[in-house]
Amino acid sequence: MSKTQFRIAIAGRPNVGKSTLFNRLVGRKLAIVHNTPGVTRDWQEARGELFGLNFNIIDTAGLDDHAPRGDLGQRMTAHSWQAITMADLVLFVVDGTTGVVAEDLKIAQALRKSGKPILLLINKCDRKDSEPSAEFYRFGFAATIPISAAHGEGMDALAEYMREYIPGADSEENTPAPGERPIKIVVVGKPNAGKSTLINRILGQERLLTGPEAGITRDAIAIPFSSRGRDYELVDTAGLRKKAKVQETLEQMATGDTIQALNFADVVLVMLDVSQGVTHQDLTIAALAANEGRAVVLVINKWDLTVTKQETKKSIVQIVEKSMPQMKGLPVIYISAKENSGMDSVFKAINSVYTAWNKRISTGKLNNWLRKTVESYPPPMVNRRRLKLRYATQIKTRPPTIVMFVNDSYNMPQTYEKYLVNRMRDEFGLAGVPIRLYLRQGENPYDEKD
Repeated sequence: MSKTQFRIAIAGRPNVGKSTLFNRLVGRKLAIVHNTPGVTRDWQEARGELFGLNFNIIDTAGLDDHAPRGDLGQRMTAHSWQAITMADLVLFVVDGTTGVVAEDLKIAQALRKSGKPILLLINKCDRKDSEPSAEFYRFGFAATIPISAAHGEGMDALAEYMREYIPGADSEENTPAPGERPIKIVVVGKPNAGKSTLINRILGQERLLTGPEAGITRDAIAIPFSSRGRDYELVDTAGLRKKAKVQETLEQMATGDTIQALNFADVVLVMLDVSQGVTHQDLTIAALAANEGRAVVLVINKWDLTVTKQETKKSIVQIVEKSMPQMKGLPVIYISAKENSGMDSVFKAINSVYTAWNKRISTGKLNNWLRKTVESYPPPMVNRRRLKLRYATQIKTRPPTIVMFVNDSYNMPQTYEKYLVNRMRDEFGLAGVPIRLYLRQGENPYDEKD
């Protein structure tokens, strides 16, 4: 079977977002999307593409176990099962906002009997601070992936799992070239830190207006460019002031535009003016980017003006390590945008943190590391009972997101959580990127049950 004929069926109960996912994978609005259950009746098939993977994707009607025999709903369900039997891979979509419902359990049981490989997609995970119910992870399918079909969240993780099933997915023909997905770099900092000057140096032209006046840049300006065989998109932003100083309506809009740009960044370059030292405002901006889950690089500008370079470096590193322990190993580079020095270190840092931000750790490696880590430094006793970490799995990249199952997640000391994150960062090369660790109550959800 050629890779263009590989069929993937989207299945699930009504109104969980199947058609939204179908449109996302097809790249255009073929299926009608509405919050009324049963809009999709006949299944439809179209060519799909995701991060260079090519396949045929089938949108099915909702699987309704309660429809009376001979009813339209029952015929729609039967028609959907016909499409599922034709598929090579099934994407089982559930609604992350409702938790596990009885219909999901019945569909899961029926899908297992089909013998098809199944990826469980927990849809509508839109908010960055939301995490789907741990019950979903007990389904025991090949993968459990939180996504937002409406906003495109989790599509990178879905592509990685799909790659394991699609024939020829790792061939040069089916692997996206480096330039097909630009790395989006957002440059932020206080006014007059040298953001626009840095972008001009990277582009090799005076693309952006610069000058000694603070606040020249007001809009978040996106500029595509290529370098060293890769495609990038640079976004210059307005300077971020302290909230009390943001008064004019125009500046308030510019600040909002900058924060919105952070939400869509891959890598954030936080620029500091070394002549002003590392201020609380600089660290607040860096923390804001980290809290949004972005990869972060600290860029110390106007380095040519520094006389005591070694002492200044030591002082900066100490301040950053003390103020941002959650970002241990955060890359700090020293440049002079005006003198065009240090540009190579900028690209090295960007590519390094971008690779770490996208890193996927296999479940086997993660649990081998967990076992050794716990053996060398066991969790503490709580209420005369030893805390036990039973299982870990990575559920997402960008940033790396890990779920660990523990016998008493509510009483795990925060210091031990920090220990786990720091050891993970050292072991798997995750310097400069935030790591999201979620503790869940329970046993290993993938153990075979009687």
